[in-house]
Amino acid sequence: MKDGSKFVGEFKNGEISGKGTKTYEDGMVHTGEWFNGERMGYGECQYGKRNYRETYYKGDWNNNVRHGKGELGLKNGHIVKGSFVDNQPHGECTIHYKDGGCFTGNLNRGVPEGKGNLISEGFVYTGIFKEGKREGEGVLEVQDGSYVLKSLFVNDEPEYTFNRFTMEVVAPKFEEAPVDPKAKPAKDAPKVVSKFTE
Repeated sequence: MKDGSKFVGEFKNGEISGKGTKTYEDGMVHTGEWFNGERMGYGECQYGKRNYRETYYKGDWNNNVRHGKGELGLKNGHIVKGSFVDNQPHGECTIHYKDGGCFTGNLNRGVPEGKGNLISEGFVYTGIFKEGKREGEGVLEVQDGSYVLKSLFVNDEPEYTFNRFTMEVVAPKFEEAPVDPKAKPAKDAPKVVSKFTE
């Protein structure tokens, strides 16, 4: 073809239409559905050397852009699955991070925005995001559920008020042994002096 690419597949009225595979000059390969020379419908694309950010995409296309449901692999090892609008992850999506972490929630052109759930480094955050950061009401808990922090978050951190967290900490419940109301301390028991200071 004039642009140096090669196509193997179906044509209609002299235009690429139907199913086929196009190999581009930079090494990008797209296999899927086409209409009048444009990627349209389901397709799988392996990006070439000119794309410094993305490795592959498989999913829906509309007028040559990613649009609909799909999965995008990034060169940093992250994988984004969910809704795409005008080439960008947008709407309800899941990001699987290279380090094993995971975000599930709303994305605004690839950036967490609104309600979401983030699992990272043994912690789980459920709450509001703004421009990719935790912002507003949220709950941060240890992944095994042993501790929970409920707080307002500002600029990705729990809110501070007079150098103290505005928060509620829920710790594990321990059952206390029943106390016998008739029990009396031993005569030789030492006197207990509290060492607690505020």
